[in-house]
Amino acid sequence: MAASARPVVRRGVVVAVAAVLLAGCGDLESRTREAASDVRSQAEGRVDEAMQERLDDARERFGGAVDADRVCGLVADDRLTGPERDRLVVAVELGQTLGLPSELLTAGRAVLSATDDEAGQVGALRDACADLGADAATDG
Repeated sequence: MAASARPVVRRGVVVAVAAVLLAGCGDLESRTREAASDVRSQAEGRVDEAMQERLDDARERFGGAVDADRVCGLVADDRLTGPERDRLVVAVELGQTLGLPSELLTAGRAVLSATDDEAGQVGALRDACADLGADAATDG
């Protein structure tokens, strides 16, 4: 082979090797994306399962479905018993996830954090229920 042909052959070999390496990188990138997608899907599935377990636990602790009418029913008699307080804790903890109105959650948090004027805060929660049009029938 002539001396002038060797650089052309070397360039051809370099180009061929580079093409093989780049093709391998593309395959590696594709496999990496697939693996990342699989991991993301598995993680999302686990989060969904954990959230569902938490919601199921909350419903069990609350004594059934958690909705505005049932939360308002806790204070229908203008007081909050120990068991009713426990149920209100559940509603406030997961209320946003459960779709409870923010006004109701804010008033519920105020009741739970009240130290001196719980009766006044219970009244404020009843007012929030009335403003929302929630049914405050006694929820025993």
